[in-house]
Amino acid sequence: MNEIFARDLNGEIVSPSDQGYDELINSIWDTMKTAAELNNGYHTPDEVRRILGEIIGQEVDESVTLLPPFYVDYGKHIKIGKGCFIQQCCTFFGRGGITLGEHVLVGPKVNIITINHDSDPENRSATYGRPVVIEDKV
Repeated sequence: MNEIFARDLNGEIVSPSDQGYDELINSIWDTMKTAAELNNGYHTPDEVRRILGEIIGQEVDESVTLLPPFYVDYGKHIKIGKGCFIQQCCTFFGRGGITLGEHVLVGPKVNIITINHDSDPENRSATYGRPVVIEDKV
């Protein structure tokens, strides 16, 4: 994993002036492009899982249901357990790590945001992440 991605996932402050930041931003744009494919028109449940798998970088279990549209910044730090059901219009900003346990139900329009901006006004464009973990059957 590129150093800036590891730093981002570990909750360290990352800034647009950091080495590798362009790669991070380009990955976000790539993820958003794949999400646009997911959100454009009808897809079968299998197609939705395949595209979601591209977004998160791993195979999605056939027991998972996602109802698009789905909005995401960086999906590679998102883990989705078996039997999860994710309703329409959810937003996952997963740079800090999102873990959904097994059989988690996510309601419509839920936003899971793992990043925040530095509170220092002189460094406001810098961000840091914190993981969100949702346990089984929540």
